[in-house]
Amino acid sequence: DGDMKKRWIILIFAFVLVVALCITLLAVTAYNGYSLTVGKVYITNDSIYLIDDDDMATVIYDSTVGQRLSKKYNNGDRILLVHGAIDTSYPAYTDGYFTLRLKRGDGSYKPEDSILGVVSLDDEAETNLDFTAEYIRTGSYIEGNVYPIVETVSSYDELNEYYESNKELYYLERRDKRYEDITVGFIDACDSYTDEFFEKKSLIFVILEEPSGSIRHKVDYVKRNGAGMNIDIDPIVPEAGTDDMALWHIIISVDKNELPENEESIRIFYDGKEMPREYFAFSFTWGCYGVSSYDSETGLLIKEKNATYPHKYTTNLMLTEEQLNEISELIDELDIKSYSDRYDPHNGKLHSSPSMTLVLSVKTEDYYKSVTAEDIALGFDECSNQKGRKFLSVCKRIQQIITESEEWKALPDYEFHYS
Repeated sequence: DGDMKKRWIILIFAFVLVVALCITLLAVTAYNGYSLTVGKVYITNDSIYLIDDDDMATVIYDSTVGQRLSKKYNNGDRILLVHGAIDTSYPAYTDGYFTLRLKRGDGSYKPEDSILGVVSLDDEAETNLDFTAEYIRTGSYIEGNVYPIVETVSSYDELNEYYESNKELYYLERRDKRYEDITVGFIDACDSYTDEFFEKKSLIFVILEEPSGSIRHKVDYVKRNGAGMNIDIDPIVPEAGTDDMALWHIIISVDKNELPENEESIRIFYDGKEMPREYFAFSFTWGCYGVSSYDSETGLLIKEKNATYPHKYTTNLMLTEEQLNEISELIDELDIKSYSDRYDPHNGKLHSSPSMTLVLSVKTEDYYKSVTAEDIALGFDECSNQKGRKFLSVCKRIQQIITESEEWKALPDYEFHYS
């Protein structure tokens, strides 16, 4: 009887201890903003997932002592995980700090791809497509347009409708007389696009704007990518070019059954970089007396406008979608509309010689705004007021993005150094 009583005491003590530990764990996790989740572990070469009882998958960053998750657990182990806040961006993820194994798995557990949000590799495989391309110069600068513009045409009637809708906007007529630097006319190119043609083929119009009429193009490839399509266009840039702006219709024909259902799923790559199609554009001028400038609408990048041979300091730069998104977010946070058109971030309290010029302009679907800061102190960081520091900080980051590009680095050193 005495031994039995001791065993019961030990069991009760153990139970109380476990309950106390659980209460303590709950209190500590709640106090520190942690949470508890029970689920199955699934480990791949790239990620560790926790699949909860509702089949929700969360990527776990293994912050446990000694990286216990990746080293001690097998696929299918049922665990209790103490973790931080779950970021619900796709895919959801969180930091895992402590684990308790509730049940062992046999290592064979694998959730369905739909749970993990994995798309079949077969669906995403890129397939090279047969195509032909024609390159038609169709005008010059049009205020307010953002490029690339992508249009699809699948019938002779749609082609006529496109012509009637756009003939006042672009130059779409015939060219009876051709010069060395002028292509055939749009209508000339379309003579072969008959009803018979559209029985098997469709057209994709990619409309681009170039800072020089001397720039030509070559479609490098057209690929199906899942339900979408990737088109890569290489610019052909001469050593010396004209300074006239030019619009181009690149007309690409593909098999009718290869045309994506949605024009938005056609992604355009220019010189290997994806061209964003959001309605956001900016221009930025910087440096002593504003010698350097960039325009995201045209891609025109000028390192030194006052150089003896300016064309040597001029190139084309198309920022990536990620870079444009970052700049757009910076300008949104800046609230550029709250700044005066002519602005001194130093409020006249700081001067230097030579001085710096900054001009930041932005065009969106809703507004156009330009802020000019001329003859201001050179330093980005020597500013005593918060609004001025914010403006200078955004300008500094935009300049950094531009000057870290390979296109900028390929330009020669400044010809003149101002003092």
